[in-house]
Parts: sequence; C-alpha cells; structure tokens
Amino acid sequence: LYACLRLGAVVIVADAGLGTKGLSRAVKGATPDFLIGIDKALAAASALGWPGERISVNDLPAARRRLLGVRTSLTSLGRPSA
Repeated sequence: LYACLRLGAVVIVADAGLGTKGLSRAVKGATPDFLIGIDKALAAASALGWPGERISVNDLPAARRRLLGVRTSLTSLGRPSA
C-alpha cells in the first residue's frame, strides 16, 4: 500500500461492508487502470464487469488466468528479468 502511494497511485481498498452494489459502484466510479487481488476478488471483478487490467497476487495456472482475465501476477512482476 505504501509503495503504491509513494508512486502516486490511488488505492481503493475493498470493504465488504459496502455490499456488492456499493462496492461495484465505488470501483466502477474510480475507473481503475489496474485491479490487484486474490482469486476471489478477481472472480468478482470478472462477474461484476469491473474495469481495469487484472493482476493476481500469486501466480495462477494458465487456465485460471484466462478464465479470470488476469494478465500477470505480483509474483511475476517481482522476479528479476533475465
């Protein structure tokens, strides 16, 4: 979270207390460029039509990545390039 803020990113933290409608309204209203989340959150993003490029917290099998529309993972982004 602090790294995102240091980069100048705006962070939207999902709060289950908003309920599905409220959370969807908040995410869609923020029009994020990227969505970073666990499998369950990325599945909700797909089902609810949330905007943004999807990034998983952990590496996912190829089939799961395709199903959730995930481009990459934080784990992959953190690996040094060859």
